[in-house]
Amino acid sequence: MIVTTTNLSEKYEIMDVVFAYGSSGEGFLKTVNPMEAYPKVLEELKKNAKNKGADAIVGAKFDYRVAAGTGCSNGKQVFEVFAYGTAVKFK
Repeated sequence: MIVTTTNLSEKYEIMDVVFAYGSSGEGFLKTVNPMEAYPKVLEELKKNAKNKGADAIVGAKFDYRVAAGTGCSNGKQVFEVFAYGTAVKFK
């Protein structure tokens, strides 16, 4: 699946906005370091787009934050990675 931060030269139909999120305090990022987090969240973003029948994601953006954890993390800092973009289908 093509993921780009810009537009594509191919003609496409916009399907929907897709999101992905991961936290080092829980879920699939629980045991990874920050350098491993982005590729894992990217794979989740691709999976979400594929589930909608998309061929590509345009305008992809990534962000992160460091936050105080809750629950099992006992107030330790956790990092969270967010990704979103527009799922598209080629015409």
